[in-house]
Amino acid sequence: MKEDFLEDKEDYSTNITIKDPLIEPFFVIKDRYCFTLHMKTKTNPKYTVDGTSKDVIKTVGHFADLTSCLKRIAKEKVHFKKEYNSVMDYINEYNKISEEVKTYMKNIINEEH
Repeated sequence: MKEDFLEDKEDYSTNITIKDPLIEPFFVIKDRYCFTLHMKTKTNPKYTVDGTSKDVIKTVGHFADLTSCLKRIAKEKVHFKKEYNSVMDYINEYNKISEEVKTYMKNIINEEH
């Protein structure tokens, strides 16, 4: 009887990977509990034994929904630029990236309906 119940349920053991050029170098893996944000990056060659850079996947965070995950991407992307000439430059860059994420989310929601 217990096995019949399990057979009727969706297979929750599989993960869904969400990749998109607009959010690179980030990607998202969704499991039955949350959305996990990952970032592809490279190691610093000066910290490796052979002096070469290696590809690595860094876990950025775990989120209850995709919207929160995309907001985190906006916060992370604003740090790719290492120097801003003023606080307003920093705020403007953050607002620009945030608006891109909001537009992206609206497009996703519109496609689902």
